[in-house]
Amino acid sequence: MNWVSKSAARLAIREQRSAPTLARIDDCLVHHRARASAKSPLGEALAYIAKYRDVPLLDRELAFLRLVRPSAPNTFVSVV
Repeated sequence: MNWVSKSAARLAIREQRSAPTLARIDDCLVHHRARASAKSPLGEALAYIAKYRDVPLLDRELAFLRLVRPSAPNTFVSVV
């Protein structure tokens, strides 16, 4: 098994394990967005969360790594 297939397997396991938790977060997000004014600080924060909620996990992790180490070369390979 090469490193790409191992990475893809780990990603699949992480996504499977996190699915129930993310579903609860989505339900909570929908519930609170319906109650909060879109112009309030809470409504703006919830809109921000919703905007980035559908970004694939790997892309979010890579974006975080680029924030932490902006001088690091972009050597990551997307397996999705």
